[in-house]
Amino acid sequence: MAFFLPNSIKSYFMPLNLERVALVGRTYNEYKRMFNITKEYLEGKKTLDVAAGVSNFCAIGNVMGLDITAVDPIYHLMADEIEVQAENDLELVMNQLPVNSSNYNWDFYGDIEGVRVSRVKAYQTFLKHYQAHPKKYVPGEIGKLPFKDKAFDTTLVSHLMFLYDHMFSAEDHIAMFRELIRVTKNEIMIFPTKNLSGENCKWVDLIIQNHEFLDHTFRLEKSHFEFQKGNYLRLRVTV
Repeated sequence: MAFFLPNSIKSYFMPLNLERVALVGRTYNEYKRMFNITKEYLEGKKTLDVAAGVSNFCAIGNVMGLDITAVDPIYHLMADEIEVQAENDLELVMNQLPVNSSNYNWDFYGDIEGVRVSRVKAYQTFLKHYQAHPKKYVPGEIGKLPFKDKAFDTTLVSHLMFLYDHMFSAEDHIAMFRELIRVTKNEIMIFPTKNLSGENCKWVDLIIQNHEFLDHTFRLEKSHFEFQKGNYLRLRVTV
């Protein structure tokens, strides 16, 4: 069965100009809203944050007593190297926000400066935890995750799959999703489901309809987070 997302906002979107995946972090509170999750939901579970970058979900969650592991290719770098890239990428994105401000819903952040404050908080908290607890941060690619089969109860993917569909092909997305299935016991959640241009990512239906994944249950659900206008759905998969 095909799932079609609203595409009415396509006509007025001016996308961010990004030639690679931006190293921009999100906070624990943003994760809660994106994935509609609570501390109680995560308790007693092994959770994997894929392509976590400099987000502080892993850091804050572990301080709260949760069992969260983060994986990202940048984790082979030293903290000071990551910090430089995070600062540079944040400036790249922030410089484009004023021109693109009409593309966004400002209820959560308040204004452009609120975005900066949130992003800086995310990567600074991440960096402290990254240095103090390096074993919680595993270097690895989403297409070849360095974990055993069914190692995690829940897997989250934020702002990579679907969003950067101009960088990753259909085959890339299938390979990524295959790996997510392999390492996850119970549930996978991916946010968001539109691309940087605010268009429906065609790879969503491709994955849902792929014969390889017919044994899994897919649901498109509204999250409690909408920064890019119209980009508020998450894909929830029962493994």
